[in-house]
Amino acid sequence: MSSALGEGLLKMELCPPAQISILAKSDETKARARAQGFFVCDSAQELFDRTDAVILALKPAVFKDLRPAMGALDTKGTKIISIMASISLAELQETFSCPVLRVMPTVAVATGHDIIGMTDPTGFEDCKLLFEKLGSVHILDEEHLDRLTVAASCGPGFAAKVLQSYEQACIKLGFDKEQAVAITAAVFSFAANAKGDDPFAILRRQVATPGGVTEAGNAAMGSAVEDAFDAAFQKALQKARPAK
Repeated sequence: MSSALGEGLLKMELCPPAQISILAKSDETKARARAQGFFVCDSAQELFDRTDAVILALKPAVFKDLRPAMGALDTKGTKIISIMASISLAELQETFSCPVLRVMPTVAVATGHDIIGMTDPTGFEDCKLLFEKLGSVHILDEEHLDRLTVAASCGPGFAAKVLQSYEQACIKLGFDKEQAVAITAAVFSFAANAKGDDPFAILRRQVATPGGVTEAGNAAMGSAVEDAFDAAFQKALQKARPAK
C-alpha cells in the first residue's frame, strides 16, 4: 500500500521525491526508495524530526508490537495519517500525543483514480487536498471507513480471485493460458464499463436473452456468487473492525 501511494504521488507530480522521507525495514525497499529519489531515514525519530506529516503504513500486528516504542517518540509538531486497517483512532490517540487521522486508500491510489475513505479531516485540510488529487475522497465515520476497507481496499484482491477463477474455467474449455487471460481481461473490462442508471443489471438483461446460452449459465450459478461475496465481506469486516 505504501508503494502504491508513493507511485501515485510521483505520477501525479504532487511532491518532489526529495521532500518525501521513508523508514523501511528491508534493504530491498530502502534501495528502491533511494532509486526513486526518496530520502531514507535511519530511525523513526529521524522520520518524525524531518517531516510535517507521517503516514503510518505498517501491518496492524507490527504496529501493536512497536506501539510502546512509538509512544515514546517525540512527535511534537507532526501530524499522523494512518492507512492501517483495524487500528482505531482511539488506539492511535492513546499512542501519540499529536493529531491523528485515518485514511483508507486502495492500491488504485497509484493511478490517481482511487476511492479514498477518510475520518473527519478537521486540522488535516492540507492532507485532504492532497488525497483529493489521488482520487475521490469520502468523509466517513470510523465504522463505515472499515466497511470501505472491505468493499474497496480488499476489493482488488476479491476481484483478482474472481478473474483467476474465470481464467481457469476458460482453460478447462480448452483455451491456453495466454488466450484465457486475454478473454478474461476483455470480458471483465467490457462489463466494468457498462453505462446507465443501473449499468450491470442493464447489461445482464441485454446479454442474457430468454432461453439463451447466457441465461442457462446464470441459472447454473444461482446465488453462489452473491453468497460468496457476502461471506467474504463479513469475514473481512470482522478482521477490519478495530477492537472495542
